[in-house]
Amino acid sequence: MEMHIGSHGEPVEIARGGGHSLELPDGSNAAYRYGASYQATQAEFANVDNSTWYDISIIPAGNMGPGSCSSLEDCKAVTGGTGFNVAMMIVPSSGGGPSSTETCRVLRCLHDGCDDAYQFPAQDARTHSCSAEVEFQVIFCAENAPETTSELASDYWVDASSSSGSASNSTGGRESSGTSALVYVAAGVAAAVVALVAAAFVFKRRHAIAFWWETRNYEKHQRRSSDELGFVRISDDAMI
Repeated sequence: MEMHIGSHGEPVEIARGGGHSLELPDGSNAAYRYGASYQATQAEFANVDNSTWYDISIIPAGNMGPGSCSSLEDCKAVTGGTGFNVAMMIVPSSGGGPSSTETCRVLRCLHDGCDDAYQFPAQDARTHSCSAEVEFQVIFCAENAPETTSELASDYWVDASSSSGSASNSTGGRESSGTSALVYVAAGVAAAVVALVAAAFVFKRRHAIAFWWETRNYEKHQRRSSDELGFVRISDDAMI
């Protein structure tokens, strides 16, 4: 599996059954996708006032940004692209299952047009939050994840403790920081898992979906969205 983190650094190659650990440095954001193309299912994280905010995005990307498009099909027509490539789940270490009404719950996007993901920018209700001590896993190729109908997020958690990994920062570098969250990546039999531990967030305003790392590579009229996003501040003792 080739996992990309925003537009930073080299992609992470994860062998089936292997593992890799990443650090999310203080003052940064992270989004994870399968493959180099931005026409991909994305897991996005940000932090606000001791809460972790997260979502899945399948907003179509292409030669033009979605602008004010108001449906998935409208955004596809505007951008000339798509926003989904592989099934994905985001699993918090505590909270509710996919059908829970809790704001801290499992998000599941198994197909294009899934209800849990952003399909167009003006869908703020699809951003979810958990308390800062909650850990997360992002499961790629989630259609192969163990099936369960549980309403406990912990029952969807993948045990990646037996996999080995090496450390790097979220830009792909081989350095570590004293103020960082550890991201654990493991490729299982048919899926890849990213586990994220985050603490206090500094998040100024979330109006919809935003990628500060992506907009650096797009002209203003090509931005995937135009919303303001703050930066992550991670506690010194964040550990898996």
